[in-house]
Amino acid sequence: MLEQIKSGVSASDIVDQLTDLDDISSTNKRTYSKVVLDIIDTWRIAGLFETKPAPFPSPAKEKPDVVTRGISFSAPGGRFVVELDSEILSDELKQILACCHPKQSNAPASEVFRCVADAQDGFALSLNGTPIWSRTDRDEARFLLLKEAAQVLCNPAEVGAVLHGAAVLGPNERAMLFIAESGSGKSTLSQGLVAQGFGFLADDHIPLSVDGQSVFSFPTAAAAKSGAICLPEIDQLVALHGEPGSARENVTYLSLPAGASLGAKADIGAVIVPEYSENGTFELQSMSPEEAFSACIVSGARPCRRDPQIRPLASLCNLVPFYKLRYSSSEQSIPACMDLMMK
Repeated sequence: MLEQIKSGVSASDIVDQLTDLDDISSTNKRTYSKVVLDIIDTWRIAGLFETKPAPFPSPAKEKPDVVTRGISFSAPGGRFVVELDSEILSDELKQILACCHPKQSNAPASEVFRCVADAQDGFALSLNGTPIWSRTDRDEARFLLLKEAAQVLCNPAEVGAVLHGAAVLGPNERAMLFIAESGSGKSTLSQGLVAQGFGFLADDHIPLSVDGQSVFSFPTAAAAKSGAICLPEIDQLVALHGEPGSARENVTYLSLPAGASLGAKADIGAVIVPEYSENGTFELQSMSPEEAFSACIVSGARPCRRDPQIRPLASLCNLVPFYKLRYSSSEQSIPACMDLMMK
């Protein structure tokens, strides 16, 4: 129905098609017509029929006469190039994307991202001269640039969406994903599994394949927050892989050994949606595809900007098992995840 409307078919014609059945009474036809028209109206309000991007709520405009420095990161899948005027943000990207190297690939830089000071406050982001985000602060600008880097460096043609979470590789060579909103313990949980011998695949940004059933390794520096460092398993990782100095307050970056090379593909064994509660009851419960899809969207998963199709996320939620994990300690969560990967 959505595709018909986009191609020019009128809403009234679609209603006629759907209700043109001999065994439907006039009363039922009126009811069905109202339902269909309400759905179409909801889609229209949501902007599904728009042919141009909606205007940004707080449009950004670069400060005049900014002086930028260009940095690039390369991988077998592509080359990510960004121009910046913030030395702090430049240093952060270099630290986080240390897994990349400009000599790894000769891929052409067809796209150049730009992130510079906004005329009012914060940062303005653009791609090839076109704004791609509204006015933002440095933390969000870093997050958005890394999301773009995940797509570019792991091959834009093969990445269908980027999930907000963390990923590890189990002994069975299948990936376990952790997706949730910030502060839910997903990075800490994945790092705890790395301390148990799992391979590190990604932290914060997980490139999802267009097939929805596999992910690409994107082993950037992993962030260990100050509240997690007191845990024995995280403290062990900090001692072995912690990097001195970080531009982010209360964050220690870990250069964890990658479980697979940058851009390598791994099938997904399970997706965990963690929920930490200090005094909560332990529970591991299967999720329906509808619940899984909602969790993906709420956590920040989004289709790729270049080809914004929802199919990869829908395939992930329909074909891969999702579990809701409620726990109050790593003594509960880590063994549960290890057992799950062995099934």
